[in-house]
Amino acid sequence: MPGYHWLPASLQRHLLDREGRRDATRLSRDVDGLADRLAEVRGGDAELDDAYRAFVHLPEADPVMAASLDLAGFLLAWCRCRHPGRIADLGSGFTSWLFRRWAREHGADVEVVSVDDDPAWLERSREFVADRGLEPGGFVGWPGFRADGRAFDLVLWDYGDVRTRAECMEEILGRVAAGGALVCDDVHKRRIARAAAALGRRRPVVSYSLRAYTLDRWGRYAWLARPGAGGA
Repeated sequence: MPGYHWLPASLQRHLLDREGRRDATRLSRDVDGLADRLAEVRGGDAELDDAYRAFVHLPEADPVMAASLDLAGFLLAWCRCRHPGRIADLGSGFTSWLFRRWAREHGADVEVVSVDDDPAWLERSREFVADRGLEPGGFVGWPGFRADGRAFDLVLWDYGDVRTRAECMEEILGRVAAGGALVCDDVHKRRIARAAAALGRRRPVVSYSLRAYTLDRWGRYAWLARPGAGGA
């Protein structure tokens, strides 16, 4: 993930778009079946669309703060392809519903842990999950998650302010199990992008821009890292 922030905006977008297309090709090549699962989700998912509309219209919710529908679709496709047994949802909200919906769909033992530092928002996320008929367990605070120390097959890193995300990124990568993945949202923000790039230089990871899959109308997009990964 090269640093393009010093370039004119139009050139930045061109280079980032090119990088996103290249990495989409790499990821589809490296992860068997992902392209097919993405095509399924993009073909339409009424339950996903309905839940997203309901979530962003909650009085407490803000569409700019919520995970985008584009990111949710990618995460659902990833789960259907890779079948993670343990998922860390760092930044509770719509993805708390999404991962538990997939756990119900999978029909096997899947553990989802949703994390936040705002008890009221954590409870509201739990209520949203329960109101839509899904298992509402596994909601914990940030200190409890950090003290737990277990590894996860999929970690969504969409928690906290820019400083927290940048400073804790290496710690969070360390919570990814062998063969698992870290998905970090909001890498359009300079400090997060720099932290992601630095992490790739310090640790044995294979990383991918998810711009081609997750770029939304606010310019947000995500990044994926697979610790020590080779092929699928």
